[in-house]
Amino acid sequence: MNPDYDAEQAHANHRPDIRLGDLVEQIDQAIPFALAESWDKVGLLLGDPDALVTGVVVTLDVTDRTIELCEVNQANLIVVHHPLIFSPLSTLRADIAEQSLIRTLIQKDIAVLALHTNLDAAAGGTADCLADALDLPEQNRSVFFPVMVENALAAQPLSSDLTETGHGRVLDLLEPLDSRELKERVRTSLESSGVRQNSDAIALLHRLAVFPGSFDESWVERLLDLEVDAIVTGEIKHHVGLKLALRGIVALDAGHDVSERVVLPNLSHRLSQLAPELAFAVDYGFDYNKVTF
Repeated sequence: MNPDYDAEQAHANHRPDIRLGDLVEQIDQAIPFALAESWDKVGLLLGDPDALVTGVVVTLDVTDRTIELCEVNQANLIVVHHPLIFSPLSTLRADIAEQSLIRTLIQKDIAVLALHTNLDAAAGGTADCLADALDLPEQNRSVFFPVMVENALAAQPLSSDLTETGHGRVLDLLEPLDSRELKERVRTSLESSGVRQNSDAIALLHRLAVFPGSFDESWVERLLDLEVDAIVTGEIKHHVGLKLALRGIVALDAGHDVSERVVLPNLSHRLSQLAPELAFAVDYGFDYNKVTF
């Protein structure tokens, strides 16, 4: 997947009469908003629920290029992974870059719906797509940190088994894997320009865990409890990487964007099944991970 390839057209048919609010409800059933963390901002962030959807662009982040792609494809809905509006706004000014984007979206009547930590936790979501992208022979896959059931039950009906939802995935490998081979597999499979490792240790790996986006320091003890040998993630703080190294756990940091970008084609396909009459396009966004040596 080439991040410099801006978009691909998933499919296009005649323009239907699909109400935005109805599509949002369908998406909520398929990828429940209730699976999101309590601090997260998911769901419809911008737009008129009564508006008719003319097309959809799926992306990691809303940028000027995303808006241009909407215009090219006559799309008026952006489904984004990272919420465009996160903290409460006290102003909406044209001279502040992030706020200027919001003003432009409003002026062009483009709606924004965010699927963030709920997509990470959902069965077949970001974590599963990251594991799938590595294409490692597995004898078992399980959820690393299951979602809180009482939170998930707020979504009715749930489209997936609760045992398959939660953060991270643990992979039990069919055969032991050299840590150097895993690092190269991560680099090539995710098309990362640079993969950081938390130590120069060479290890034989039996069990690994994958975490798209940022790795949460609070999960370190659970890694030890589950006897995980290595993790693949998109972003890890220096002191957390050191903490893992001291405990004999290999940590590979491939880049926040590449660890999550793998979900975009899958997400576009899943959404297109909900609304096959609509045209979907994927904006792979910028390459945020330009590492040179």
